[in-house]
Formats: sequence, C-alpha cells, structure tokens
Amino acid sequence: GRNLFISPESTMIDISEDLQHLQRQPCGTNEDESACGCNIIGLNAVVRDTSTVKNVYLSPYSNILTATSVSNVVLLPYSEISDGSIVSNVMLQWNASISANSNVSQTLLMEHTCSRRST
Repeated sequence: GRNLFISPESTMIDISEDLQHLQRQPCGTNEDESACGCNIIGLNAVVRDTSTVKNVYLSPYSNILTATSVSNVVLLPYSEISDGSIVSNVMLQWNASISANSNVSQTLLMEHTCSRRST
C-alpha cells in the first residue's frame, strides 16, 4: 500500500504531486518493473461495471458505477462516479458526484457538488 496524508488544507496539486511521487517508486526487485497501483475499498463501498480502476481510495459508502475509467482518485463518504465518466487526478468530498459521461481531471469537487455533461 501507499501512505498518503490528506488534510482539509491539502490542494489537488499537493495530492497529485504526492501520487506521482509514489508511482515512481518500484514495488518489485526488478528495476524495470513498473510501479504498483493500489486500490483501497472501504466498508460498503461499491465498484461495479467499470473497465479501468487504478490508484483509487474509496471511503465507506462511496461508489464507482458504470464509469469508463477512474484513476488517481479519492472519494470521501457518499461520493459517486458513474454513467460512463472518465476521471483522473480528482478528489471528491462528501456527497459529491461525477456523472453523465463527464470527463474530469485535476479537480477537487467540494461537498454536495456535482459535475455532469450538459446536453
């Protein structure tokens, strides 16, 4: 696993830099081996029907449902990524959501906010 310190004062830039630094550390004995990814799934969190899930921390009761790709993401309780969305380098606070085929990167969604593609 990876140790990542996140506080309310952390910015998305701080978190992304920490994740990038951690990804460069080899996890095996072979120096050519790529860095290990790690997903942490909390109690009652759900990952379903999503083709790519890499370096994700899901707090209890958070969900990733029918997304296309999710990488380098932190979801706090009751947050959700769904409906074909592509998400990378993102932090979702409590009850935040990304849905409706959104493409979101390098973003912090504050509590009770949502991102969706308008039609």
